[in-house]
Amino acid sequence: MRLTKNHPTKGKRERHPELELRQIDPSRGRARRYHLARSRSLFGESAILITWGRIGRPARVRIETFTNEATLKARWRELLTRRRAHGYEQHARR
Repeated sequence: MRLTKNHPTKGKRERHPELELRQIDPSRGRARRYHLARSRSLFGESAILITWGRIGRPARVRIETFTNEATLKARWRELLTRRRAHGYEQHARR
């Protein structure tokens, strides 16, 4: 499909939610991050991009794909609940 000059989606990018959680505890030597981002795979499936690791070090990355939004939302909530149970707190991105 070719976008014409007057096409309503021309120049617009689909926005996907992102969330960054951090766990910083100097007494235990912990400085960790956990980043969740929604995206689309090359095949149009919904996906969650998960990035985690020590702050300031190269991160590990995992991509989970889903065929429907309900499953994706349930997994998003599950990941978020698990990280918060382990002491991670939401970090405002600049």
